[in-house]
Amino acid sequence: MNKKAFFFTIDTIIALGVLVVGFLLIISTHTYQPIESQTIFFSKDLLQVFSTTKVSQADNALIFQMRCTDCDCGTGCGLIKNIDNTLLEQLGEFIYRSENGCGEQCLSAAKEIATSFSQSLINPQFSYEFVIKDTISKPCYYCIKEEENNAYYLLNKTKTAQDKTNLLIVSKRLIYGIADNENMFGPYIAEVRVWQ
Repeated sequence: MNKKAFFFTIDTIIALGVLVVGFLLIISTHTYQPIESQTIFFSKDLLQVFSTTKVSQADNALIFQMRCTDCDCGTGCGLIKNIDNTLLEQLGEFIYRSENGCGEQCLSAAKEIATSFSQSLINPQFSYEFVIKDTISKPCYYCIKEEENNAYYLLNKTKTAQDKTNLLIVSKRLIYGIADNENMFGPYIAEVRVWQ
């Protein structure tokens, strides 16, 4: 009987050893799961700020400089003509005006506004793009990426490639309005892509 107890004790010790090693292996491996809720909120919040904040409400020196019609304001003087536009509508108007004569000055103004207002919302762990797409097919002279014709990249921070991510959230809004109080512009699609 002593020999049986000895073998059962050895079997128990070996089984416990296997369980402990397996448990330690499971604990030591790091699993990575993207944070879905923060990614979704970041994507929606960025568009929400741009679509609800009016130019007249923006407390920003850059916006004030572009609103000013006095020649002492410096560069960008008088670019913003309607202070009742939301920031998103103003970005759409800049895109429209860049396609119709204003050129690089209006496009760079749109990029400056997008950068200025997104600074406080940006979480450094995310990669993101803020794109405005023209839905009407026409040649695009100021587009950054040639493969996406009529897409204007206003913000772009890439830590990892989009095609290698496990989670990509895209939020979209439609932009349309009246430019210079006379011409209808749009529809443009404002698109925020956020990934980890």
